[in-house]
Amino acid sequence: MFLTGAGPLFAWRHTSKESLRRSFTLPLACILATALLTLLIGIRDVYAIMSFSLCAFVVASIATEFHRGARARQRSVGDSYARALYGLLNKNRRRYGGYVVHLAMVLLFIGFTGKAFTIEKEFVLGYGESIQIKNYRLTYNSLAQKQDANMSATAGVLGLERDEVFLATLLPQRRFYPSADQSTTEVSIFSSWQEDFYLVLIGSADDMSTKFQVYINPLIRWVWSGGILFVIGSLWSMWPTARDRRLAAMERDAIQEWAVAPVDNPRHPSLRV
Repeated sequence: MFLTGAGPLFAWRHTSKESLRRSFTLPLACILATALLTLLIGIRDVYAIMSFSLCAFVVASIATEFHRGARARQRSVGDSYARALYGLLNKNRRRYGGYVVHLAMVLLFIGFTGKAFTIEKEFVLGYGESIQIKNYRLTYNSLAQKQDANMSATAGVLGLERDEVFLATLLPQRRFYPSADQSTTEVSIFSSWQEDFYLVLIGSADDMSTKFQVYINPLIRWVWSGGILFVIGSLWSMWPTARDRRLAAMERDAIQEWAVAPVDNPRHPSLRV
């Protein structure tokens, strides 16, 4: 992550101590500010602090590059800041599309870092009982069963609240397929930008008490968003510009001209070494 953010800050063949000091001041300040902020909000995992701080470093370095490019285009073309930024993206797709891919890597790393805060818990609940996990409250309402020619299913019905606000009704299931003599688990998921709440039904007893397992996985949506942005940035980088299309058309015309030229023409490809 450090190299992802540091690379754009090195000027091609024109790097000096002064340019490095000017380029790295804001991104390094963002590293320190993010590390301090994570400590203040109670994060103590060293690797998580390092990851979030380096993500802030990359964002700051790329934002600096976009801002400098847009300001330079404003001065040369006279466009508004928004039009200058769009023109910058459109004119140099490979460079700035690559920066978009760098931002996608930031989102992916934020999502990966959420693994440091995963919570797992097994518990048994009877009808009407509740359990508090983190700031969630889970209440076991009933157990439903279904059976047909192909499968039999058992589903728990549980209400999920967060900070005393109702969020969803979760329906984790266990299914059994007699023809294959195989059981499967259907996980019930409540998803948000902050975290995903996974609920698994493990099994039930004769007294109707039921065993569940909970996984709270933070920042999963950031991984999905990073993957989508990665694809968008890659397509933007590789999409041909108007200049690329003109060069391709000229190459096609030249190949066609050689193909129909007489064999004794010195430009004919069969006579070239």
